[in-house]
Amino acid sequence: CSKGERGGKVLRDAAPLGEVALPEMLARSSNIGFAQVFDRLGGARLDRALRRFDFATPPELASAPSGDWDGALIAIGATMSATPRQVARAYATLAAGGGGIVEPTTAARVTSLLEGVVVSEHGTGKKARVAGARVAGKTGSSDWTAPDGTTKTYASFVGYVPADRPRFVVFVGVESPSGQDAWGGNVAAPVFARVATHALSR
Repeated sequence: CSKGERGGKVLRDAAPLGEVALPEMLARSSNIGFAQVFDRLGGARLDRALRRFDFATPPELASAPSGDWDGALIAIGATMSATPRQVARAYATLAAGGGGIVEPTTAARVTSLLEGVVVSEHGTGKKARVAGARVAGKTGSSDWTAPDGTTKTYASFVGYVPADRPRFVVFVGVESPSGQDAWGGNVAAPVFARVATHALSR
């Protein structure tokens, strides 16, 4: 995760990661790492995968070549829009074993990776942990433009619980959170934990 430059522009991670395996790359939310995954998949393959989950992809994605700056931004979710319902539905598909969109073995592998986001010592989703239950989920932090033209943060966490016997999919989105470290892992993940804990207790 050290080759952030592409076409004169530079992608950055929250902290330098160096060489890490895929589980840690996801757990620590590496922009550079997933841009490199995009380079291996290619725009056409990523476009097909996203469309299978009913995401509306930018028209330029299908033809984006390896090393493309715009393709990398789409791959890390920086320039692609989706509603909370769309994202929650995609996670529900994984929770249901792939729902005919991906193979059950693939859904199980992704679930395991998403659990790592929560249980890993360096995972961005540590604050989404629920006592007595396994959680599979992912943090998100993105920029959006407010009506007054200023750039704001949108912090999120989406996941399902229990990861091994899913009952609930929960999406938490926080628009314009305040504070210095107002990221998905700090702002939305704790809310997920409270909501999930309450839901499981009923």
